[in-house]
Parts: sequence; structure tokens; C-alpha cells
Amino acid sequence: MDWRRGFRGFTLKVHPEGILDLIFPRNCLLCGRDLALGEGLYICPECHGSIVLEFGERCPRCGAFLGPYAYAVRDCSICRGKRLAFRRAAAVGVYSGPLREIILRLKYRRLEYLAEPLASMLYGVARKAGLAEEQDLLTSVPLHWGRRLRRGFDQADLLSQRLNRFLQIPLSERNLRRIRATASQTGLSESKRRENVRGAFKVRRPDEVKGKRVLLVDDVMTTGATVSECARTLLRAGAKEVSVLVVARAQPAADTAAM
Repeated sequence: MDWRRGFRGFTLKVHPEGILDLIFPRNCLLCGRDLALGEGLYICPECHGSIVLEFGERCPRCGAFLGPYAYAVRDCSICRGKRLAFRRAAAVGVYSGPLREIILRLKYRRLEYLAEPLASMLYGVARKAGLAEEQDLLTSVPLHWGRRLRRGFDQADLLSQRLNRFLQIPLSERNLRRIRATASQTGLSESKRRENVRGAFKVRRPDEVKGKRVLLVDDVMTTGATVSECARTLLRAGAKEVSVLVVARAQPAADTAAM
């Protein structure tokens, strides 16, 4: 929003963000370069370009990045034959490099302001994937209350709140709950991951999701076991369909330390 004030026939445009930049100069969180006035939020254009993958085929079902020469119609070799409860998934980029660093800083260094640029990236991907206009409800994969208390916040909940500013659709908060403190998924096989989260979620207010097309948000998707169990829980509560939107998609050979 601009503040405009006439002065001898001229119009003065004052940008609040620009004023803050002059008082508190910002640097790119990844490369340290000074950010020019109005040059994005905390990440320079070069680093942003290295995060958001504009090339290559993505699986329309599980959101995996298949490379520049692959082609997928309905699924891919990664998700083919799997019983995924969500309709489709999309991700900003691969869980590695700068994107992984930003997610880890958000989660473990409590740099909550990083949710803002990540939500902006999520919105861009949602628009390209056709997930921005056809949703009735927005929600997120919840942490167990004990982990949320120890961490101080729920990163997926924070991302969905920021994303909702762009999407402008109803946000279902604290409705999908993790009713059982599950073990960390790190190091578990795919079958063990599914077993670990089975029955771990519950919808507190089914009327809120009944008949709705739900967009489920999380920070990282590895095998899809957690988001699939969440989607299954939402469908059992009456949701029409569930799609998944995540910041990062771990590849089969990538670091599996995602949660």
C-alpha cells in the first residue's frame, strides 16, 4: 500500500517496507548479499531462483521431481502402486541445498519470519499446479501438542496462516489434530512410516470439512506416509477430496531426515 501526498504538483510515494529497509538494512539469509529496496523478503533473486525449480517434469500425483527429460501422465515410478489417500501433491523444490537450509532455520532456530517468503513460494507453485483456485478449505499437518509446546510453534500451521493471506479461502485451524505422539520418521522404512502414523490423527469438527475440497500444507514430504494418513483422516470425516502442498519434496536418494 502506498501513502501519497501531493507537493507542488508532484506525487510523493512512500513505501513502508522501503522505510524499514533504510532503518534496518537486510541481507540475503543464504548468501549474505545486501538486499536492495523492495527486493523481496529475506532472499535475493539469485538464491530464490536456485530454490524454485522451473524446469523438468513433476509427477502430477505425488509431486516428485522427475528431471528435465522424464514424462508422467497420471503417476510415476516413485508412487505407482502406492495407496495414497490424497488426490495430488505439489512442492516448491527438492529437499536439499538452500531450500533445506531455510526449512531447518525455520523449524529449529525459530526464525518464524521465514514463513513469509516460503508462503509466497507455496502460492506461486499452487497457482502453477492449479491448486490455488479449486480449493474450499486450507489446513495443515499438525504437530503433537507436546512437540509443539517444546518447539514453541507449529511450522506447518504457521505456513498455512501465511499462505492463507494469498489464497483467501477459509482456514481450518486446530481441527485436524495429532492425537498420538508418534516416533520420529527419521530412518524408518516406508512401511514402518505408514505404521508409525496410522490412526495418529483426528478431525475434531467434521462439519467444517464435510463436502469440502481441502488443501493440506506441510513443510516436507518424504514418502507421503504422513500427508496420506492426514488425507485419509479428512476423507473419513467427510471431505470431498484432499490435495497436498509442501515446501520441499524429498527425492528417493535424498536426505530422509524430513519429518
